[in-house]
Amino acid sequence: MTIFDYAHLEKEQQVKRFWNGVLIGQRFEEQSLVECRQIDSFYVEYKMLEKHPQNLRFFEDTELLHPYLAEMDIEALLA
Repeated sequence: MTIFDYAHLEKEQQVKRFWNGVLIGQRFEEQSLVECRQIDSFYVEYKMLEKHPQNLRFFEDTELLHPYLAEMDIEALLA
């Protein structure tokens, strides 16, 4: 699936596919828990506590992963 295909799915299908993606990480943004998952070659952020249609953001730019990568502990991988 491409990001273009994902963008044209109905909201319910976007959310369903989000849950089947690979978890990248979680963070808090103001009052919302934001979770990021990878779906094929793109990423989707889901603001869990927000009920409006804009609570999903999808992107391909890996620069937007920095808030998640900064939280990862890779020390065990280096040992």
